[in-house]
Parts: sequence; C-alpha cells; structure tokens
Amino acid sequence: MIKAKDIMKQDVVTITPETSVEEIGRLFIEKGISGAPVVLQDGSLFGIVTENDLISQNKKFHIPTILRIFDAFIPMESSSKVEKEIKKMTASTAAEICTKEVITVKEETPLSEVATIMA
Repeated sequence: MIKAKDIMKQDVVTITPETSVEEIGRLFIEKGISGAPVVLQDGSLFGIVTENDLISQNKKFHIPTILRIFDAFIPMESSSKVEKEIKKMTASTAAEICTKEVITVKEETPLSEVATIMA
C-alpha cells in the first residue's frame, strides 16, 4: 500500500514568520514553487503561504471605496472576515498573510486517505 511518505517531498523550502512578502515572492520565483510552509525556530509548523496569498496581498485598492461598492450590491460577510482580508492585503510578513489552519497528514497515512482529504 502506498503511503504519504512514498510520495512526499522531503527537501522542502521553508520560511519563517518574519520573512518579508517581497522575499517570499523572490523565493517562489527562484525555486519555482507555489507555496511554502512557515515554520518556527523549533521546527514546528506555524502556517503556509501560497501564491494566492501573495496575489491577494499585492492588490492595490482604495479599501473604503471597494467596501462601499460591495456593500451596495452584495450583502457583506461578517465584519471579522472582511477585516481579515483587508489585513492580508496590507501585510508585510509571512506571519500576516499565511494560512494558519493547515491540513496535514502523518507519513504513514495511506495515499487513498490523502486523496480523500485533498478532494
């Protein structure tokens, strides 16, 4: 039976919570990657940054205007979710833009279970 450890990459490029957004973008281009885990000094997982996080962060809008337009046509989601997205768009470090609720699997997890989780 094929397990997660049989297909996972072991030499993963990682970043720290303090890594700048600019440096993350440069690293993604240099290494040809689309995401990287954010790890603490002790090696524990803090979060993950993907290209989508960088794209969201680099959009330059006049936020009050955008919110007024959206509010006029679309019922706004909870203010906490909107606030979270605004913070992500103005962030400058990995800690500020990363997704902290990361789904992980153990090395021994069967590939069929990994596929189900990812679906």
